Parts: sequence; C-alpha cells; structure tokens
Amino acid sequence: MVNATVAECSVLIRPKRSLLRTAVLTFWITSVPVFGVLYWFGALQGTWRTVIVIHVVVAAVSALLYWRQLTVYSGVTPRHIEGRGIFSPLESVPLTQVDSVVMVPVYGGSTADTALQLVTLDERGRCVYRMRGQFWHTDDLRRFAKALGRGLIEEPIAINEEEFFERYPGSEYWFENSALIRWVGIIVLTLVVGLAAIGLMALVGLPSAGS
Repeated sequence: MVNATVAECSVLIRPKRSLLRTAVLTFWITSVPVFGVLYWFGALQGTWRTVIVIHVVVAAVSALLYWRQLTVYSGVTPRHIEGRGIFSPLESVPLTQVDSVVMVPVYGGSTADTALQLVTLDERGRCVYRMRGQFWHTDDLRRFAKALGRGLIEEPIAINEEEFFERYPGSEYWFENSALIRWVGIIVLTLVVGLAAIGLMALVGLPSAGS
C-alpha cells in the first residue's frame, strides 16, 4: 500500500542507492568469513545449532535494516516538508515555517573533503530541516529546493563544521557539535562490540585468551 503522505509529494527523493549497495556488500564480505569460522568450530564443538540460530538472528536484523533503508525519503507536499530516516520517525515541517533555502559545502571533520549541506531556514535564520549531501544526490537536493518555492542560495566557499553550526543554529543533530558525546559513543560502541564478541565465542565454544 502506498503511504498517503508519500503519494501527496510533488517531489520525492531517495538516498543514494550506492550507500545501500555498499552496506550489502560490506555485510557479505564481513559475515561470510566470520560465520565460516563459527560453523567450523561449531561442528567440532557440537554447537553448530547455536551458530545457526545466531546466523538467523543476524540475517533477520540485517533484512529489517535493509527494508527500513528502502523507506527513507524526503519529500515536499502542498503543505509540508516530509522526511523519514533509517533510525528516526516521520518528520513533518510546515512550509509556512520555511523562509529560505541554503546549500553550503562543509569540510568533514579533519579531512579536506567537503560535503554539501542543504538547510531550510525560518525567518529567524534557524534551521528547520537539514539534508546531508553524503546521503543525497546533488541534483535531487536542487529539485527538492526548487519544489519549496523559496529560491536556493548556493554558498561558493566551504566552511568547517563549527562554522556551519554557528551560522545555521538548530542544524546540528544530537550527536554532533560535541566532542564529549562522540567519544562516549565510540567507547560505548567498542565495549558493546567487545562484550558481544566474547559472549559469542563462549556460546559456540571458541577458545578465548587466558582459557
């Protein structure tokens, strides 16, 4: 069934398909050797049934994420900007809040590479909707901006992330513009992956350091 909101969009754009292809390829490249080893040890230890269960769960989660990625979009209806992310619910911004649209190249972290950022601003200059060029084709961003009917300002000079957040308040996501949050996220993710690996080894009978 077609979503009613999606059907109303005069312009609807999807993320770059190359991102999805890269994710699928990465999954297969990393999972095949890992599960190959797990099945081999599972056969030796008599825990191969556990490996099958783990494999099914991983495949199911991956399929769910794949399906969710297919539902990601940004669109313009007669009354709203609509958008859905892979880990976020449907977002809706009334067009009456949009005063201007700007596309600006931004340096990515400590690298010299730039990525376009499209921001829609209210009359106070605060960002009400943002789209990152890492995930969207430039031509699609321009089509999206044109559909808003506010004109498009394309900044010619690249700026860094700090300048971007200062110039366009409200554009940062919760995990951006804070080194502390980034470091905490990295540490927590590392711990979770490490504990998951240890637990997985214990389940299938793989020897670990010190055992």
